[in-house]
Amino acid sequence: AKLGHGLLSGQYSKPPMKSELIEQVMKEEHKVLNGHHQRGISPRMLKSLVSRGHPEFSSNRQQDAHEFFLHLINLVERNSAGSENSSDSFRFLVEERIQCCQTRRVRYAQRVDYCIQLPAPIEAATNREELLAYEAKRKEAEENMGAPPEPVRARIPFTACLQAFTEPENVPDFWSSALQAKSAGVKTSRFASFPEYLVVQMKKFTFGVDWVPKKLGN
Repeated sequence: AKLGHGLLSGQYSKPPMKSELIEQVMKEEHKVLNGHHQRGISPRMLKSLVSRGHPEFSSNRQQDAHEFFLHLINLVERNSAGSENSSDSFRFLVEERIQCCQTRRVRYAQRVDYCIQLPAPIEAATNREELLAYEAKRKEAEENMGAPPEPVRARIPFTACLQAFTEPENVPDFWSSALQAKSAGVKTSRFASFPEYLVVQMKKFTFGVDWVPKKLGN
């Protein structure tokens, strides 16, 4: 509640007066040397409350934002029995259609989710030629022990990421109830319902222009 009030009240987003700005600039070095932080809203109290009792999130180790978000959703749902559940704003259904390649039988299943994980298809980048040139310069710099070139980020349309999510996916170890054995299958996913607020996580790992697995930059 305190974090929400601080963000929505506007008390911490007012531009400084000219005199305050001059004073802030003059004390900049003093603040850095004394370990003081700039004005703003720190979510430390919320992080401490949500992480209490959790073996991983209560530590100071690097955390996974997606796992922390789902943990927060779980806490909200657990404490919303008999009252309004605010996590419903993020809740949606994903329908998965799996077809057995041998019998052509189809099985449908639905799962609840709160965050959609989208791939980043590097082949759909609008600056593919720039990426290829950058990769060539980067490899040349590594071989000659030279300075690396200026990084080039892939520009991938969001519609291409959504399309990649709905494209058919091979399921090699699919259990076919018709055959009572493992078989190759093809799975397609789609939205069965849509939330009020859609939380999107972009998958960081993809295949490069040379089809080598790589981690995407920001």
